[in-house]
Amino acid sequence: MLGALDVQSTQPEAFDQGSIAVLETLASQIATAIQNVNLFESSKVNLGELERLYRSSRQITQEQTEMGALEATARVLQDAPFISAIFTAGDNNLELVSLSDPDNERLSFTPSKVINISPSVVSEQLVSGLRIVDLSMPTATPNSLTNIPRQMGSQTVALLPIFQDETLYALIMLGARQKGQITAAAMQPYASMAEMITTTLDKIKAANATKRQLSEMEAISMISQTMSAAGELSSLYPALHEQVRQILGDYSFAVTLYDSASDTIRVPYLYEDGEVSSVEPFPLGEGLVSIIIRTGQPLMIVEDTERRSIALGAKMVGRPAKSWLGSPLQIGGKVIGAIVLQDLENEKSFDEEHLRFVNALSSQVSGAIHNAQLLEDSRRRAIQLPSAAE
Repeated sequence: MLGALDVQSTQPEAFDQGSIAVLETLASQIATAIQNVNLFESSKVNLGELERLYRSSRQITQEQTEMGALEATARVLQDAPFISAIFTAGDNNLELVSLSDPDNERLSFTPSKVINISPSVVSEQLVSGLRIVDLSMPTATPNSLTNIPRQMGSQTVALLPIFQDETLYALIMLGARQKGQITAAAMQPYASMAEMITTTLDKIKAANATKRQLSEMEAISMISQTMSAAGELSSLYPALHEQVRQILGDYSFAVTLYDSASDTIRVPYLYEDGEVSSVEPFPLGEGLVSIIIRTGQPLMIVEDTERRSIALGAKMVGRPAKSWLGSPLQIGGKVIGAIVLQDLENEKSFDEEHLRFVNALSSQVSGAIHNAQLLEDSRRRAIQLPSAAE
């Protein structure tokens, strides 16, 4: 219903059934004309908006970082005729990146920076892509997703998900205060833009992965050169740690060595809280490093580390790390130690790429460490022989 046709007369009983039929026909024709005009005006706006979005899309595709792509998207949406918001997906919530209102430079309320809803729930709601929600009607869409557009006076909201590797990466919200402004046709250019953002993010991720792999290869090459030149373990460990720090970041780092004859583990190099130290030999036990030495398999735990460590049969001593990664040092199938990284403060600090790099590093340095150990043992015996002869 668009409205009402109001015809009045000062004469009593001025309208009979025939007059009413004529007025009904006239009202229907007027309604059709109004709809045609609205459709024509809407088409003109959509064409203009489509042209603007097409021009602006180049700004997004030229970005080199994921956040840069989202910031470029926010600039594009600031000129849109809709209330707009962009959220990024956190671990268990959505975090507000930008919010704009074409009718008000200053918002009449302070929006929440976080929506307490799991990204997986949002993904399930938007698995098929664009969703248009009529806020004046009951809806199955969670209130947490519609609170901000409601607060801003929207009658209709469009939800546009941006996925990366089939996981929700970001969410675009578009709201309109007038019904009929947000339609499937009107949102199609924005849906296309969301798909283009996904493609851009994939391109950025692939480029970053390539850069990272090149950096890792350079680091391993430099470590190989360093180890070839370094005759002593005391100079080898700091060089190894520095390369790991440059590639992966500043985490607690340890090189542990296993002596099968005495069944003990020692830690000749331990970096923690900005300090370098060593740990005297202790018996092979039931800690995470002992599990690696027994199994010869790498191990990564990045959340709920205490419970998961206990489930593996490890006994925890002291404050457990929030993220833990270890890779065995092996020679001819024999485990001689492990490289360990820890983050004592943050979960999910490591991923499969970190594990892959540390495994490659362990494989590369195992021989050098073993050779350096043999050289040190030979020197020690050479010093001991004259003493024994005396």
